[in-house]
Amino acid sequence: MSAFIVPEITQMAQLFPGPTPDKNRSVLSYMRRDPPKDTEEQASIEASMTFFRDVTYNEDYLIGLDIQKGLDANAHE
Repeated sequence: MSAFIVPEITQMAQLFPGPTPDKNRSVLSYMRRDPPKDTEEQASIEASMTFFRDVTYNEDYLIGLDIQKGLDANAHE
């Protein structure tokens, strides 16, 4: 489990391993201390959630997969 905490929201990521190193299941949960004050703040919170989800999937996980591919290549003993 990992946590990313910023003033706007907290993202908790749970990673569950799959049958092979390149397979897993992720559960992302978002928390916030206070409810949104209005629809504008709600939209801002949802934009933050989308941004952090996209960074997790489109950057962090892709780098991890590339690292795993490098390890699987057995280029070094």
